[in-house]
Amino acid sequence: MSTERKKLGAHVLAMVLAGACASIVILWTTPHGPGVSPDSTVYIETANSLVSKNGFFAYGEPLTHFPPTYPLLLAVTRIFQQGDTLQASRWLGALFFGANIVLLGIAVQACTERSLLATGTAMLLFLSHPQLIRIHSMAWSEPPFIMFTLAGLFLLAQHLVWPRTYLLLGSSFFIGLALTTRYAGIALLPPMIFALFFFGSRPMMHKIKDAVVATGIASLPLACWLVRNLVTAQSATDRTFAIHPFGFAHAFELINTIHNFVLPIDISGVAMALHVALAAALFVIAISLLRKKSYITCNENSVRIVLPALCLAFTFAYIAVLMISVSFFDAIIPFDYRVLSPVFLTLTVATISLAWSLSQALDRRFIWYAFVFFASVSITINSVHAISVTVDIHNNGRGYNSRPWQNSEVISYLSEIRDGRKVYSDEAEAVRFLAEKEAVSLPEKTFKFTRSLNNGYKEQLNRIFGECAAGKVLVVYFNPRYLRDGKPGPTDREVIDANLPVLARFKDGIVYGRIPVG
Repeated sequence: MSTERKKLGAHVLAMVLAGACASIVILWTTPHGPGVSPDSTVYIETANSLVSKNGFFAYGEPLTHFPPTYPLLLAVTRIFQQGDTLQASRWLGALFFGANIVLLGIAVQACTERSLLATGTAMLLFLSHPQLIRIHSMAWSEPPFIMFTLAGLFLLAQHLVWPRTYLLLGSSFFIGLALTTRYAGIALLPPMIFALFFFGSRPMMHKIKDAVVATGIASLPLACWLVRNLVTAQSATDRTFAIHPFGFAHAFELINTIHNFVLPIDISGVAMALHVALAAALFVIAISLLRKKSYITCNENSVRIVLPALCLAFTFAYIAVLMISVSFFDAIIPFDYRVLSPVFLTLTVATISLAWSLSQALDRRFIWYAFVFFASVSITINSVHAISVTVDIHNNGRGYNSRPWQNSEVISYLSEIRDGRKVYSDEAEAVRFLAEKEAVSLPEKTFKFTRSLNNGYKEQLNRIFGECAAGKVLVVYFNPRYLRDGKPGPTDREVIDANLPVLARFKDGIVYGRIPVG
């Protein structure tokens, strides 16, 4: 075996060991189980429905708002966890945390001629980030989406440089999984098609064939899922077209999230915007210098150019998809760490590759070392926060698996009620998940997905309050001061005016209703 192959094998082994250690970190972080949010309850309930052979259903309704891959993974993994879906989610989170850090390392290594310093820097940026730890400690679909995205882009870059059918099929397979894990994965298709046409020196007919095959394989699973949704629920994604344009608040949140991913320090919004603008300007200048030095032209058929280009294309396409979605289909999409986590990793690959390539093209090593120094500052700042976050989750859990929710007096009280009455609540998901009761969300003054007014709000609320006063249903109003994830229900004034009978009062909420007669 050659020295070069031994060196590569040692690097891969080191990355795999780092991935295993990262998985152990998540397992240590989640002794209470994974964090559970309202989205998580739908994933978990769907997985339970699949295990029960009832299909993709959640709480009696067909699953359409979310794609199917993550609930399916939960259902399969549950087989190895003695039927415990929560533990299945915990192990999946740990597995994907390890796999994602390894894939990030492999991607950066391929772009930097196997630079150990570049690979280590990328992996430390990932491992030290508190938000990535939070995301992988939750029962969410982002961890598998990140893995499928990185794997798909990496294999596609390999195919563009060394055309092989199995690489194209592998890339299409992973991109197809990404599309059926999160609908925003549709952002992977434009970069894939563009790259297949414009990278590589193969004849145009071969490029057309590759594009058709890859698009077909990647799109078919999602297309089948959308058709199934239309047939079973008369809605492709449970979203309604409405105009609510991307605005200044969204732009500020986007800038704030991207900035704090890299440098989580408390500064003014103007300073933050200037930092992001400066970084973007340096990025453009670096690319211009690489073009001027003919570095891009000389390496256009190299992974060190193709993979960063794919990552950048996906970054812009993904943000564009989010902007379109929030403007026309889903007004409540936040530009937060969870939603933008895939962008952080693709930008990490592109940025590290760019800094390394620029230092090589200009023969100025200080550029690379200056970048590594800046990355080290980011790693140091994030590490302090990451340790605090990890210990807090280990001690207190997250979401509906956190201590406040697990010790909720309201939930405990509801669990003991056996009369089968429906519960209306500002935290219906928590009641369904923790108390295992049929629960419905209280009406909202505006529909959250479209921001349009709910003209029937008063009528709906009065009907519920009337049924509550008659002892037919229960109304549960949680106190968000005690439960961090609590959402505001009806205002205190509305509840007071309704003069509802109080069945039980606790520090974390109130149960309104009457003791049923007989």
